[in-house]
Amino acid sequence: MGGTKFTIPTKPYIQQYIYNCMGREPELSRDDIFGSKLIDLLERNVRHQDNDGVGIFAAPLVVYLPLRVLDHHGYELSRTGIRFFNTFSEAVIKKELYFYFDTMTGLGLPIKECIDRYQQHFGFNEDTFSSDTIKKTY
Repeated sequence: MGGTKFTIPTKPYIQQYIYNCMGREPELSRDDIFGSKLIDLLERNVRHQDNDGVGIFAAPLVVYLPLRVLDHHGYELSRTGIRFFNTFSEAVIKKELYFYFDTMTGLGLPIKECIDRYQQHFGFNEDTFSSDTIKKTY
């Protein structure tokens, strides 16, 4: 790895999605959507007094970031930054989910089969991103 290890608390399905798309412990940079957002949050050093909602991020996402980014902007993401990263990641996942389901249902596949294929494609199980949650999201 060409960077420094950095851990971000995330929801389990966000962790699984990023690992599935980018590999285990991916090397992030400004060239990818998640790296760009994470570096942006580190640069802005978003700090609020809000401590709510961080406890639900129980899945540690381990990534590598360029050392120069961490040396320049710090090695800590605020609670607000963690929440912003998770919210952003959820929006990316939902956008892709909508596209996937619109395409598959447009081809005539029933919703149940779309859900099964989606879970299989991204390696989600019922604990990570349940079929009920996916159905409610779509």
